[in-house]
Amino acid sequence: MDSAADRLLVRGVAVKRVAIIGAGVLGASTAHHLAGRAEVFLIDAGEVGDGTTGRSYSRLSAWGKQPDSYFRLNHEGMRAHAAFPGDWYHPCGTLLTGSAADRAQAVRLGYAVESVDDDRVFLPEEGWVDAPLYARSLAALSGASVMTGCSVTGLRPGWEVVFDRGSLHADVVVNTAGNGAARIAAMAGHSLTLVPSFGMLVELSAPAHPLRHIVHTDDVTLRPLSADRLLLRGPSADAALSSGLVAASELILLATKVVPWLESATIHDVRIGSRVIPRGGLPSVGAVPGVDGYLHAVAHSGVILAPVIGKHLAELALT
Repeated sequence: MDSAADRLLVRGVAVKRVAIIGAGVLGASTAHHLAGRAEVFLIDAGEVGDGTTGRSYSRLSAWGKQPDSYFRLNHEGMRAHAAFPGDWYHPCGTLLTGSAADRAQAVRLGYAVESVDDDRVFLPEEGWVDAPLYARSLAALSGASVMTGCSVTGLRPGWEVVFDRGSLHADVVVNTAGNGAARIAAMAGHSLTLVPSFGMLVELSAPAHPLRHIVHTDDVTLRPLSADRLLLRGPSADAALSSGLVAASELILLATKVVPWLESATIHDVRIGSRVIPRGGLPSVGAVPGVDGYLHAVAHSGVILAPVIGKHLAELALT
């Protein structure tokens, strides 16, 4: 498709060429942070934001996350979203029943917590992100060459990124391929282990619903999606997926115990997603020893952490 000598020049100097494999929130954020500083190719087998990103619940929260360093990282991601708001960003707060331990951790680490009663708290900093819109918007703002419908089939030393319609040369390869990240890592000579974890999202049609905040319980989490849509998720529905049970109706029954007016709501859509969870549970981000010019990022809280991880990967790619 091109040659290594075929480079973008800025003030007569060839800039680095970065190939980002995976156009979800992490890839798009990385491209955005590289804007104007590198020649960027954003490559995806599907469309921007349609993979793992398109099946994420996308709640912005650090609540209850362990250890403290991971809590702080998620809180930093939330603040980064608030500092760069767009049509994708929806601060609305979360109402939940919180344990004494989670409440103590949040207060100790400077997380805003408002007591509602003896059991419930309101978390005003929380909200949600329209993750596909976020990814598409950042990809467009980045000025990157967006290559969708391109399945990467090989990585050759140098780097040469090979896909079904040709190839391109890059100084740096960034692997943000979500559930496909392990396959891309293997092509680069790196072993990456992901733990399978599936989740169900139930989108409800509820015209003129009154819900203005995220409501979280042990059984179900509800959040606004639009003026006439709600999005539900819950651990029981996720567990039922592994046993092959149909769980959407049961999830709605649990939700009606929290907000009875949901009895009149109807199912608009059911989506099954696969979470990206590295072995050990915590994010795996950055360079890989012994694999020069290769970076990766896999994280369960990818939507929350996208602005932080994207900035970090961009700096690593340039330096």
